[in-house]
Amino acid sequence: MAQQDSPDQRAAEAAEALAAEGLPVTARTVRERTARGGTGVRMAVAAAAAKAWKEAEDQARDIPEVPAELERPFQAIWRQAHSLASSAFSDERAGLRAAAQQARDERDALAHDLESAEAELDETRRALETARADAEVAAERGRKEAAGAAAAAADAIATERTRGDRAEAALAAVEAERDRIMAERDRLLAALANAAANREEAS
Repeated sequence: MAQQDSPDQRAAEAAEALAAEGLPVTARTVRERTARGGTGVRMAVAAAAAKAWKEAEDQARDIPEVPAELERPFQAIWRQAHSLASSAFSDERAGLRAAAQQARDERDALAHDLESAEAELDETRRALETARADAEVAAERGRKEAAGAAAAAADAIATERTRGDRAEAALAAVEAERDRIMAERDRLLAALANAAANREEAS
């Protein structure tokens, strides 16, 4: 379990926070600040913290200015420190600029690659659509040709069947005529035989 700050520490931190926010540091404001989210410190503790903060503030105000004989070396040190900081910042800024430019170049390269990939994808899609359309046309042509061939075959079969039927009818007619002629011949032969027989009996 974490150890909690003592009332004195809480009061001192509250005084520093009030000062940082530009608010008055008094016993009442310190006690109210420590009461946020819990129980505030006793008024005596808050008053002691406010007094200690004011004493420290007064001591800070009593610090004498830098003597004139130290001001020039101090300014030289300050200029050197400022130059070093500026140089370091300049190098860092140049590095950041170079990194930013590299990032932009990489972004542009990726954008170009993306555009190329999209163009290739569009070309492939168009080629696929063309191939699909050609396949559909070829399939339709094949269906029509197959239907035409089937119709032609059916017509040829019907024609041959008709020819066969006609041939069979003609053959039947020829056979019937043959039978009629043979029957007529047999009748004539029988008549001749009878006539011959009658002549022999008469003589």
